[in-house]
Parts: sequence; structure tokens; C-alpha cells
Amino acid sequence: IKMTKRKIITICCLFICFLIAGNMPSIAQTPRIDSLSRLLKTAKEDTAKANLLNELARAHLFELNDISMMYTYGAQELKLSRQLNYKKGIAYGLMHIGIFKRSHGEYKEAISYAEQSLVLLEDIGFKKGEASCYINLGVAYLDISNYPKSIEFTIKGMILKEEIGDKKGAAIAANNLAEIFIDQGNYKEALKYLSKSLRFGEETGDRVSVALAYENIGRISYTQGKFDEALEYFKKAAKISEELDDKMGMASNYSHLGNTYFEKNKMDDAFTYQLKSLKIAEGYKDKIAVAKAYNSFGAIYIKKRNHHLAIAYFNKSIGLSRQIDSKQGMLKKKKKLVEVYK
Repeated sequence: IKMTKRKIITICCLFICFLIAGNMPSIAQTPRIDSLSRLLKTAKEDTAKANLLNELARAHLFELNDISMMYTYGAQELKLSRQLNYKKGIAYGLMHIGIFKRSHGEYKEAISYAEQSLVLLEDIGFKKGEASCYINLGVAYLDISNYPKSIEFTIKGMILKEEIGDKKGAAIAANNLAEIFIDQGNYKEALKYLSKSLRFGEETGDRVSVALAYENIGRISYTQGKFDEALEYFKKAAKISEELDDKMGMASNYSHLGNTYFEKNKMDDAFTYQLKSLKIAEGYKDKIAVAKAYNSFGAIYIKKRNHHLAIAYFNKSIGLSRQIDSKQGMLKKKKKLVEVYK
């Protein structure tokens, strides 16, 4: 089974971001979201309300992995900010919508929204936002395998993050650069940036960045045929994702574990982890991850000599893949966290 990729951080990204994506409505609220929601009820139609909407969008993305509600608040933020001619609010509203588009495989639209956001952020001289936008553009271009553009924007983002002393953001960019070099098979360069991402993540207590670094090191080990080493890193990453209740991280690492056990010819373990990944991905309606899981089940059933079920799962994977706008119809799941800063 071909090892696939997962995200960046924005920082959540998101990751992630990403990213970074899902669309599962959340039932539970967090104390911070409850507090922001109460403030929103009495807020006047001014820039303070636009900022509240931005915070709610970010909170739903980072705390609940709820991209649907992030989009809802982001769209409200964009509408109000346009009425007020509040450029910062407009920029972040556009950024939220771009994240939503990317999570649904609409990569060209995601790039367009990020570019519009960047123009506004540059116009008002908001360096932190500019850096985040550069990183998001790097993610979006990586999604469509435009490596030169992805490298260009990601390096810009990393440099700017380091200039303003944002180690978390620098860790995000470093991880994203590692993703690019992994895509290109340049594992030496990838490991250099993963070491940097891991160091910054540990220094800032950013466990999402640490988990991503472990996951990507695992991917490199997997590709090099070092399956026991890959299992070690994927399990480390999965453990952190479980402790953070990071559903996207859990789904991604369970999938990696399933793929690795498949290569070790441990089909029962492979099936168990792919099923765990599928259930989570279905929960937040991640079509790319679901299609990838179907494809993995097809491979497992071929090994089990159940060709009827293998064909059924391959057909389900192909059908879902056709609904996703990605280069040459190929599934390229990169869970990257997307960056949205106040």
C-alpha cells in the first residue's frame, strides 16, 4: 500500500493544517466557545464583533476540529467586515473560507481565497497574518503538486515567522517543507526540516507539531522499508493525537499503522487500524481519507483472496475519488493544519 501524506500545521494548523479537514457538526462545546458565544449575543455590529466571530471560527477549528462551524462563523465574519470595510476581518474571513474549500478538495478555490487574503494582509502590514497566509498557500500548492510554488511560499512563511519570533509558526513551516521534500524523495532534506520542527515544537510545548514530526519521520522510515521503526514513530504520533483528541491526527496515524502492518503481512492488525481510521474519517466527512481507507481495504482483501470484496472496495474508492478535485484524479491526503491567527 502506498504511504500517503498528512498535513501541516497552521497551527493548528491545521494544522493543518494542515491540514488539515472535516465537516462534523459538534454537539459538545468548550468553555471558551461557550464564553465567546455569550459575548456574541450582545455584541454590536462593529469590528469587535468581527473579531469575536473570528475567535469563534478559530475555536471551532482548533478545539473541536469542526470545519463546518468554522465556515459558518468565518462567513459571518466576512460579511460583517465587508460592511465595515474592516480589512483584517475581511482577510481572515477569506482565509477561513479557503480552509473550508481545501478540506473539501476544492484546491483552486482555496488558493484564490488565500491569495485575496494575502493582498489585504500585506496592505495593512500585518506580518503575523502574512506569514500564516504564505504557509497556507504553500499547503494549497502542495495539494496540487506545484512544488516550486509550494516551496516559495512556505520558505517566505518560515522566514517571516522566525523574524517575528513565532517558533510555533516556524515549526509549522518547517514541517511543511519536510512534506514537500518527502514528496520529492529527498529524505535527507526532509529530515533536516523535521528535526527543526520537532525542536521548535518541544521548546514551545506544541504537541501537534511534535506529533506531525513523528508521523512524517515514520513515513520516511516506511518508504525506506524500515517498518519496525515506522511503527514506533506512528505509534508515538497516534498516542499524542489520542491524548489531544485530535481526530484527524488519529485517523491519519491509524491509516499509516494499517499500511505498515499490511507490509509486515499482518492482515488482522492492518484491518483493525484501517477500520479505526475509516470510522473517524466518516465521522467528520473527510472524503479523501474515506476513499483512501476503501482502497486499503481492497488491498487487504486481495491478500485474503476475497476478490469479490476487494473489487467492491476498490470501486467505492474510485467512485469517491472522482468526486474530489485533485491532480490527475489521484488522492493525496495531506493533513496539514492551517494557520488562522487573530
